[in-house]
Amino acid sequence: MKAVILNASAWMIVPFMDALAKYLSSSMDVLQITWARYFFTVVFALSIMLFFDRKSMVWSKKPMLQLIRGLIFCIFNIFIFFLQYLRFLYLRP
Repeated sequence: MKAVILNASAWMIVPFMDALAKYLSSSMDVLQITWARYFFTVVFALSIMLFFDRKSMVWSKKPMLQLIRGLIFCIFNIFIFFLQYLRFLYLRP
């Protein structure tokens, strides 16, 4: 049952985060929004993980691979925001 609750809460949080990022993009820099989004996601996820599964947490055997994966994901997210910003610039009258 714990897995169902965690999965359902994750699927409820993701659309809220996307909507908040789109709302903030009208008044804040893309990098600032991306940084805040990932920072608060990590804080929220770590607090949930520490609350539910403190004893079963393990470190990755390949931390550099995980770091590279996270950086690629972050760069891709910035790229998507940049493309949306360019599309907005070219569609304005």
